[in-house]
Amino acid sequence: MDTVLPYCIIGLVLMGLLVGFSVYGAQRQRQRIKTLRAEGEQVIATITEVKSAYRGSGTDTLKAYWVNAEGINPLTGETQTFHSDTYGFKPDLQVGEPLTVWIDRRNPGRYAVDLDPVHATRGNPSASSGQ
Repeated sequence: MDTVLPYCIIGLVLMGLLVGFSVYGAQRQRQRIKTLRAEGEQVIATITEVKSAYRGSGTDTLKAYWVNAEGINPLTGETQTFHSDTYGFKPDLQVGEPLTVWIDRRNPGRYAVDLDPVHATRGNPSASSGQ
């Protein structure tokens, strides 16, 4: 019994760290999209792929999803492929549908793919802020 307790404590600490990092990452992504919605350039891109892959191994295997889209970057005038972050849920999106991408005006290589289908125009009061 005495030898199991330290392993349980270590397991709980590691679980807490994993949950903490997950929450931090999600909050950071929501903040990035919120900032780019307010200050960035909106692009309506077309979904070219909804992909999935298994990440991890053994009992820690998770199915991750991400979206690729293509649109004209208004800052460069060139066609650009945009890649979303990975998500632990399957987005309810189809190839060929429009998708909003927010591009940083000061750094066109920094962008965020917005999976919120309601957010069609800047300042749309019915759109969620991703929180």
